[in-house]
Amino acid sequence: MAQLGALIPAAIGGSSGMLGLAGTVLSTVSAVSQGRAANKQAQFEAEQMERNALSERASAQRAAMEERRKSRIMQSRVQALAGGSGMDPGVVNLMENLEGEGEYRALTARYEGEIRARGLTNQAAATRYSGSQAQTAGLLRGAGSLLSGASILSGGTSLYEKYKGTK
Repeated sequence: MAQLGALIPAAIGGSSGMLGLAGTVLSTVSAVSQGRAANKQAQFEAEQMERNALSERASAQRAAMEERRKSRIMQSRVQALAGGSGMDPGVVNLMENLEGEGEYRALTARYEGEIRARGLTNQAAATRYSGSQAQTAGLLRGAGSLLSGASILSGGTSLYEKYKGTK
């Protein structure tokens, strides 16, 4: 009967050690998985931002082309209206001004699109970095769980050793 009393604490210590080990493993796997999932999501978001940046550049290029087209139409209109009077210096200056204004608007459209695209590209880089940091944090949490579990198991072994010989 005395031996049975000594076995109960040992059995309890042994099973709680196994439960602790299982909990440690689950905690470690969960932390690592969460980090990987966060990184995967961040990589996906970054890819979408980079695609949006390409769209911004393309849209800005189309806007620049449209501004140049409008400028040519305005120049053509001025030329048509001035057609009967010849190309006097006032008309030539007006056409040059229209051409300059059209090019200015085209370059401004390209610049604004490039600024938006760079913002998205920078945001994508920051998101990628954030994802890699989340994955690293998950790995570190997992390692911490393993170390914590190891110290629990070593404590459980000490308790087992302490009560093993008790009668």
